Amino acid sequence: MVGETVTDGQRTNFTRLMTEFAKEDPLYKEVMERVLPLVQANPGMLQSQIYKGQPDHIKEQMRYVLYFANELGHINRIKKGNSYKLFSPDAV
Repeated sequence: MVGETVTDGQRTNFTRLMTEFAKEDPLYKEVMERVLPLVQANPGMLQSQIYKGQPDHIKEQMRYVLYFANELGHINRIKKGNSYKLFSPDAV
């Protein structure tokens, strides 16, 4: 949903739809079961640290999950350079 022909409304609707999908996605649930305890134990860790050295398809899966975890309020992401600092929702 990028490009000049995509309206803000279309982006908003798409994000809302994908957020609803992510809540039920088994991949989202599986990754969050592993990532959330790591983030809780290491507040402020960089997102890029989580998938460092992983194949590209794993990195993309992690980006997807962490983006929607932020949208759903399960993790807070704060921009830090070319990555994000990650916090559990109760830590920020």
